[in-house]
Amino acid sequence: MTVGCVCGVVLFALGALNGHAAAAVNNVVSFQGKLTNPDGTNIPDGNYSILFTIYDGGTPTGGGTNVWSETQTVTVQSGIFQVQLGSINTTLSSAVNFNHSPLYLGITVGSDPEMLPRVLFTSSPYAFNSGALNGLASSSFIQLAQGLQTDASGGDSIAINKTGGSGTIVTLQSEGNDVFVVNADGSIARTPGAGKTSTTNLTSGSQSLFV
Repeated sequence: MTVGCVCGVVLFALGALNGHAAAAVNNVVSFQGKLTNPDGTNIPDGNYSILFTIYDGGTPTGGGTNVWSETQTVTVQSGIFQVQLGSINTTLSSAVNFNHSPLYLGITVGSDPEMLPRVLFTSSPYAFNSGALNGLASSSFIQLAQGLQTDASGGDSIAINKTGGSGTIVTLQSEGNDVFVVNADGSIARTPGAGKTSTTNLTSGSQSLFV
């Protein structure tokens, strides 16, 4: 049997796209398509085995790296089918880098060869904001990680403007205890743990401040 596919409505469901926190991430992708015979008529209603494959890179006609696949038994009615990619092979969110483009979806029905062209993954409209937080790009935020974050910009690496309130500007803790505090008036408090040396060297240009 040789069939064709008129495919569309690729909806990403890999995170909260509307700016609100979600209780849990739904790690599947909804996909809908229509299967037809070579003459354009709908294939008979029934259940079909369909292999879905995601390729990183390549073109609509081939190439790229197979990074994820799963086979589903799909119910087709009037040529229409709808599936949740990732409901069988649940490694979808970890195996596929959805921060990379192009990504193509390959569809293989039964023993037929894979359909061409492959389907290019695209974003739903609200997903365009997923690369920013409150309008700011991810590069505008401080990274908290084991390692040093590179900053080659002409601005401040860390800039905080406290405009009110009675709290401190910066508080660093170790095992629940304050070890370094910058107060709102600019004074610095350094509290070492047991057996630690209380020495802080803050250097700016040719000036050093020892606390």
